[in-house]
Amino acid sequence: MTNVNDLFMCPELQIFVLPGFQSEIKTFMVNDLAITRLPIDLWHLIENDHFVPDLLGDYLSNKPFFCIFTSSVTTPDEEKSNVHASRVRKLKRFVMSIRLMTQSAIEINPADFIQYERIGNWNCRTPGRYGRKSYEFSSDYNFTTQEIESIRKIYEILTEYEENYQLTEISFARDLFEQSYDIALNPLTKKTLLLLGTIEALVDTSNIWLLKRVKWDNDIIKRFLKNYRGIRNLLAHGKELNDDTIISCLITISRALLTEAIVFSVENKSSNADEILQLNLINRLIANSKKGLILEKRFFGLH
Repeated sequence: MTNVNDLFMCPELQIFVLPGFQSEIKTFMVNDLAITRLPIDLWHLIENDHFVPDLLGDYLSNKPFFCIFTSSVTTPDEEKSNVHASRVRKLKRFVMSIRLMTQSAIEINPADFIQYERIGNWNCRTPGRYGRKSYEFSSDYNFTTQEIESIRKIYEILTEYEENYQLTEISFARDLFEQSYDIALNPLTKKTLLLLGTIEALVDTSNIWLLKRVKWDNDIIKRFLKNYRGIRNLLAHGKELNDDTIISCLITISRALLTEAIVFSVENKSSNADEILQLNLINRLIANSKKGLILEKRFFGLH
């Protein structure tokens, strides 16, 4: 792995904060993404001196990780927007890999916060929607070396899916799933609606009851699915539901459906919606769950 100091020798850097991400590996690569902590002297190189005194406490206590993209040449102005969009897609793919692997995920969207660009000795800072609030987030969950290897594997599968088998319905469901992590979603009802939308973009509402046949890890999800229609109707009539258990169940079901749909697409080199989604998706999820191939385990049962 390249030393983090070597990264700063590159002619061009683009740097994103990863709020709430922690790992027992201090610097590692996922494809061409460098994930690392920054020594304070390197952080000083990219941060505006005006903000350093106010940020320093959070920086030292939360020890944030960063996602760094490097380039061996300076990107021409006419290509900058395309290069930036490609990097954001890769960042989102990395975050999605984590979210599909575990519920102990990055709970906010890094692309919504400040981004740093360094070209030679020149710095550019783009605050995004929520600016430097990214430094306020911490996590007690440290991703292990084995989990980082799993993230790499999932990232590879997502890359293959995105480059070869993109399906509109899955893309729409992924967008809703990602939006559900927006920190501005308060009350939780808005998050609940986005997660319901994720599920219903992949399977018809009339068939969701069949998901009770999936071999879930706990009975809470089965009880939730028994009440699914009632919960949905309450929301449709404007009822506020600020229930963390409901959110947890919806995230698990969304992860399971998205994982099964994406892995099946790659496994079978298919972008046929009729084959991948709806009742076929539910039936495969039921069958694979009985083999223990559900959620993150489905990625590693890929043949």
